[in-house]
Amino acid sequence: MRHEIRTSTSSMTSVPKPLKFLHPHYGTLKAFYETMPESDLKESLKYRLLGLEGDIGSWGHEYVRNLAGEIAQEYGKRQSEEAAIEDLLELVQQIVSFHMNV
Repeated sequence: MRHEIRTSTSSMTSVPKPLKFLHPHYGTLKAFYETMPESDLKESLKYRLLGLEGDIGSWGHEYVRNLAGEIAQEYGKRQSEEAAIEDLLELVQQIVSFHMNV
């Protein structure tokens, strides 16, 4: 599905087929999302830390930009609490590598 989204044009007339098929299930997905437990982490960072590791740039420049902002906020919070930041620093290294290759 990621490949379909990335390779589609920005036109609304070329909505990728996986998204067209998800449309009837939007209500179910939304209801499930609302039952998920709350987290102090922002959404992109939360799911990046929970998910599989892989090419951070595969989701695109906007995702990486948003993730970087969320990491900055979480880093400040963790520093004030003196919590571990190693997982955030690994993501920062991936983001720097992404920007160096773009």
